[in-house]
Amino acid sequence: MVDEVFEGRSYKGLHLALGDEAKDLFDRGMRFYVGDGYKYIDDYAQVIEWLKDNGRKGLLLTGNNGVGKSVIACALIPTLMFHYLTESPHVYSAYRLSDTYRNQATMWDLIDNKPIVIDDLGTEHYYFEFGEKRDLFAELVDQAEKDKRLMIITTNLTTDQIKERYGVRTYDRLRALTKVVSLTGESMRG
Repeated sequence: MVDEVFEGRSYKGLHLALGDEAKDLFDRGMRFYVGDGYKYIDDYAQVIEWLKDNGRKGLLLTGNNGVGKSVIACALIPTLMFHYLTESPHVYSAYRLSDTYRNQATMWDLIDNKPIVIDDLGTEHYYFEFGEKRDLFAELVDQAEKDKRLMIITTNLTTDQIKERYGVRTYDRLRALTKVVSLTGESMRG
């Protein structure tokens, strides 16, 4: 009985399924946010498949500068989540992750029972607490895996660079938590 009551509202394994509308919503959203510079690239088909039914997994967008990773993760997906699920994820800049964490009591406070977007992974600084260096991103991935929290991440790093910087253990968890999509193509920035 309790499971039925909370099934549709739980963020654990958040299920986003836009079905056949996904491609049209994606194109309309990208045109809205990018404007005249929007150019469809074939790799977007993988993002559209994720939007059709995310399989209760997050999304890890890797690739070149200017191909729309941040627009998709920080604007388009949160808009669709708000419209279809009446909630939006927390959106954090990786560069400001340590500053954001400094104002929280625990990693759980940073996640706050919502999906989480980390934009531009690889630009963050290490966090030092009482002289000890901590990798907040690796800790965040660990917590997200434990809580089955939906994560959407953008990065210019390749998967090999992610493994090198954060370790195979963290990358393995990311693969379990997310669909990895590499976006190629030229920058849409003028």
